[in-house]
Amino acid sequence: IRMAEEANFNMLRVWGGGIYEAPEFYEACDEMGIMVWQDFMFACATYRDDDEFAKEVAREAEIAIKRLRNHPSIVLWCGNNECEMNMAPDAQWPGKRLFHEVIPNVIKRLDHTRPYRPCSPYGGAFGNDPCEGDRHGSSWFEAACGDYKQWRHLIEQERALFVSEFVTQGPPVIESIREFIPEDALFPPDNEMWEFHNKDNPHSTRSDKRSHQQILVDFTRKMMGEFETAEQFAAYAGILQGEFIRAEIEHYRREKWAISGGLMWMYNDCWPAIGWSIVDYYLRPKTAYYYAKRAFAPILVSFKQLEDQVEVFVTSDERNRDLNGILHVGVLSFDTCGLETEEVKVKLSANSSRSFWRSGNLSKILFDPKRQCLVALLTVDGEMLTKSVYFALPFGEMEFPQPKLLIQRERLDETTLRMTIAADAYARNVAFTGLPASARPSDNWFDLIPGEQHIVTIENLSKEDEKKLGVNVWRR
Repeated sequence: IRMAEEANFNMLRVWGGGIYEAPEFYEACDEMGIMVWQDFMFACATYRDDDEFAKEVAREAEIAIKRLRNHPSIVLWCGNNECEMNMAPDAQWPGKRLFHEVIPNVIKRLDHTRPYRPCSPYGGAFGNDPCEGDRHGSSWFEAACGDYKQWRHLIEQERALFVSEFVTQGPPVIESIREFIPEDALFPPDNEMWEFHNKDNPHSTRSDKRSHQQILVDFTRKMMGEFETAEQFAAYAGILQGEFIRAEIEHYRREKWAISGGLMWMYNDCWPAIGWSIVDYYLRPKTAYYYAKRAFAPILVSFKQLEDQVEVFVTSDERNRDLNGILHVGVLSFDTCGLETEEVKVKLSANSSRSFWRSGNLSKILFDPKRQCLVALLTVDGEMLTKSVYFALPFGEMEFPQPKLLIQRERLDETTLRMTIAADAYARNVAFTGLPASARPSDNWFDLIPGEQHIVTIENLSKEDEKKLGVNVWRR
C-alpha cells in the first residue's frame, strides 16, 4: 500500500475473484488515503440462486459488511466482477437474483452510506456500455492481435465514464525472473516454464489459438524489435507494458472529466508470474510501475495522437492551486542533440485539463523519424516540473543514440543513496541493475534529454549492495 501511495495512486479495487483482504490492508488504506472499491467474492461465472444458496450469500455479505463497514477507505460496494459484462439490463441469467436482490438488501440494512453497483462493469444498453456506468477496456489485445502500429489510435478511441479495469501485460525484472525460472529455461521465453507462469484460460475462444505468453512474445517483437537474451526480453517487454500503461493513463487523464478515473488490471501478483501486475510477487516494482507513477503525477504533460498531428495537453490534479508556467515544445534530433523549442504560456485552473499546443503535419516536422522525437517540457519559475516525449515510430524502429552517462553518488545515511545522473545525448530507458528486492529507487526506467540532471534516491540499499549496483541504457 505504501508503494501504491508513492506511485500517486488514490484507489485500489479488491477484485471479486480474490479474497476479502486482511485487516492490515484496510487499515493501511485508511491511514494512507487510498480509496477501496470493494467487490463481493463472485467473478466471471454464473451461480446458483436457489433459496438455500441465496441464504448463504446473504450470510457471507452480512459478515463481510459488518467486518469492513467502519473503514473509511471503502467507498463503494460491488456485487461481482464481469458476471453480467455483456448482458442487457432485462436479461435473465443464473445468479442475477444474488446481485440485484440478495446482496443489495443486506447492504441497505447494514450500510446505507455507500453506493452499490451490481457488477463491474455495469450500466447502459449492456454491461460494458462505454456511454454509461463503468467499463473494462482492452486496447492492449486490440493492438497486440491487430494493427499494432495503430496502438495509440486504439487507446484514443477508448471511451468510458469510469474505467474500472484496463489490461496490459509484462514480465517482472530479470532479477525476479531468475528466482522462479531455472537458468536452463530462461531463453527463449516461449517454452513450457514461461507458459506455466503466464496463466491463461484453457477454454479461450481466440481464433488464432495463441496463449497469453505467445501474444506477449509476438507483440514485443513487433513493437520493440528482436531480443537475443532473457535479459533483453524482460527489459523490452517490460518497457512495452510501461509505455502502454502510460499512454492509457495519460488518455484517461486528458479526458478529465469526460472520463473520471482508471483502475488497471492489475496492481500486484499473488505468485511468481508473467502477467498483468506492476508489482511482482517479491514486491519488486516492475518496469511499468515507474511508468504508471510518472503518469499519475499531480501535474502531467502528455501528447494526444490525432490523425497526422499531435496535441500537447497539460493536466492538473491539484485541487486548490492554479498552474502558471511555460510549455516548451520542439523537435530533438539524436544526431546533433539540438532542441529548439516554441514557448507557450500555461494558465491552467486547478483540477482540470486542456490542450495548449498542436503540431502541423508530423511528416513535415519529423523529417527523420527514426532519429528524432518531439519533446514537451513544462517549467515553473524557470525550473523544469515535468516532461513528455513522442516517437512517431514503434520503439524498435527508433535509432536511439548510445549516450555517455555522468553519475554522481552521495551517501545520505547507511541505507540511502542519492544519485545525480546526466547524459551527453538522448538516453532512452535508464535503468538500475543489481538491485536487491528490498531496494526502492524513487525513479527508474526513465529517459534523459541532453543537459538534464535527474536526481534519484534509492532507499534500503546497504553499502555492500551498492557494490553490485549498475546503470544501463536500454535504447528501446
